[in-house]
Amino acid sequence: MSQNNFNQEVHSLPYTLVSINDAFWSPRMEMNRKEAIFYQWDQLEKEGSIDNFRIVAGLKKGFRKGFFYSDSDVHKWAEAASDIYANYPDEKLGNILDEYISLVEASQDSDGYLFTYNQFHFGKQHWVNLMIEHELYTLGHFIEAGVAHYLATGSDRLLKRSRLAADLIVRDFMDKSPEMVCGHEEIEIAMIRLFYVTLDTSYLKMAEQFIERRGRIKHFAFKLIRQARSQMKRSGIISNQRLAYYGEDKSKPGFDFSENLQKKEPPFIKLRSALSFLSGKYFQENKPVRKITSPVGHSVRWGYFASSVAMLGRMKNDYSLLQPMNLAWHNMVKKKMYVTGGIGSLPVIEGFGKDYELNNDYSYSETCAAIGCIFWNNEMLQATRNAAFADLTEWQLYNAASVGIALDGKSYLYRNPLESYGTLVRKPWFETSCCPSNVSRLWASVGKYIYMHNTENIWVNQYIGNQSELFLTDQDTLGISMVSGLPWDGKVTIKLKMKIEKEFTVHLRIPSWTKAPQITVNNETAEVKDVKPLNIQTASGYNPELAYYFPLKRKWKDGDSVTISFPMPVHYFTADRRVKPDRGRVAVCRGPLLYCLESPDNTQVDLHRVCLLAGNGAKIKFEPEMLKGINTIILAGIGGKELVFIPYYCWANRGRSDMKVWVKKVKSEK
Repeated sequence: MSQNNFNQEVHSLPYTLVSINDAFWSPRMEMNRKEAIFYQWDQLEKEGSIDNFRIVAGLKKGFRKGFFYSDSDVHKWAEAASDIYANYPDEKLGNILDEYISLVEASQDSDGYLFTYNQFHFGKQHWVNLMIEHELYTLGHFIEAGVAHYLATGSDRLLKRSRLAADLIVRDFMDKSPEMVCGHEEIEIAMIRLFYVTLDTSYLKMAEQFIERRGRIKHFAFKLIRQARSQMKRSGIISNQRLAYYGEDKSKPGFDFSENLQKKEPPFIKLRSALSFLSGKYFQENKPVRKITSPVGHSVRWGYFASSVAMLGRMKNDYSLLQPMNLAWHNMVKKKMYVTGGIGSLPVIEGFGKDYELNNDYSYSETCAAIGCIFWNNEMLQATRNAAFADLTEWQLYNAASVGIALDGKSYLYRNPLESYGTLVRKPWFETSCCPSNVSRLWASVGKYIYMHNTENIWVNQYIGNQSELFLTDQDTLGISMVSGLPWDGKVTIKLKMKIEKEFTVHLRIPSWTKAPQITVNNETAEVKDVKPLNIQTASGYNPELAYYFPLKRKWKDGDSVTISFPMPVHYFTADRRVKPDRGRVAVCRGPLLYCLESPDNTQVDLHRVCLLAGNGAKIKFEPEMLKGINTIILAGIGGKELVFIPYYCWANRGRSDMKVWVKKVKSEK
């Protein structure tokens, strides 16, 4: 990325100006707003996270439940609900949001502090274990909820409460030492978003200081150990409090929280994890931001951190912030990302391993990590206008992120391996329930990833059916609509609605998964010259850098239309040979979807021993009654067996099953 190759004047079109009308996404968004968001609130009630606010407010008697960060799941739910409400006002959802706001008002301290863990167990203590106990992370999600609710409703009722918390943070953290930073990034994004809606520069300055402090703590290991000991002592106090409250019998009614994770782990993972913690890598505390060249540590923390750095760099037009994020992104894609788009190969640290360390069985690939990466992609896209960032957003939307939620919205996967031996099933909820509401807020705001614009250009980043309105200038309003056949069919039609003729450029993303698309403007063929493929082998075989933008510059008028036909052949990814588990294997994809084998469709074979026959044609079959309607890919295996592949995002929706992405491929049956 050259220093001149970014522009802070490019912006995504807000999702509130985008109405999704898409054969694939509309049913999912309807499920999200009619089923999943209410189901999630019920589960938060059931687990006690919402009662924690009632207890702190004195509205109910009881003992606080959950981890120290459980408040964040409620705040994130409120953000997701607000994002849904923005485009689909619903009385029932609005009433629950009002209930949430009332609980916030009743439980928040007069100085703006809101963290039920400390409020219940330790009274007036603030900022005791910043690296471990997630105070600022939790308040960050609270602030984001306030911003989202304000943008959705125009009411500043929740925003006022969020600003109280933000003002407290500014008072207590501005111009302090590098140690005054949270171990789990999120507050940085929240403060920047709060600046966007308030224009209070103290919030932007606070975010900048949090970012700049990372990697500057002297003797980090010793200070982390001290905080860990403090946290253990505090946990002991809570155990005694719980014993005093419940008595000897501490059993309480509840439900199965178990995440049912696959237990296979890499060698020496406990030692490697300890080194990651003590070196600061786990927390992205190993080096200052401008010296970063690759992603490290906990992958969700990394995604949120990288997103905030890109946001700040774009806002300040600061190449010195954007360049390390660009280097880290390309390092991740080339050496540390799964073919699903999942990131974070190691359990325990839930994060990045060594280069090309991409085991399929113990892959962590947390749903939240993919979502954090999508946030990062979008910021880098606006900064650079590089189609690769939009391409990875598409790939992760359909694969690494969407796999985390069941087709009915009522069960979830926390981690997402690339093979399973029947040990992993979707669960109705998790003890750490960060992923469900994260998927919901992503889907509710998916419209913001479709278009990007400035006064002379429109970029079409995602091919999702919609009707939208954007402003090229204060006077020029442009209506744009899209009908898309993705992910099953490659035909896309875009139409413009304009009051006056105007010259500008429409940039169409040509995805990495296609070649030589046919493009017509008002039924006249546009000549598309294929960009020479980059000679870059990525760890997974998927290479978003093969994507590019095709510009259509002309004087556009009302009723103009663009039709695109993307070829969608079945494609086989091959991994870099340094990824040892995938040698001699291929991963099957078509369009923006990665496919996998699942045992319910292949009852006559052992998925973990099957081989594909090279050279045999693929059969595409649409199954309208299967998994809410999907295309299957049927390929020939040895022994005359037909192997049925389904989209990766919808595996584990039919009970316990085996699953496999990477499959051996042979030239003949000999």
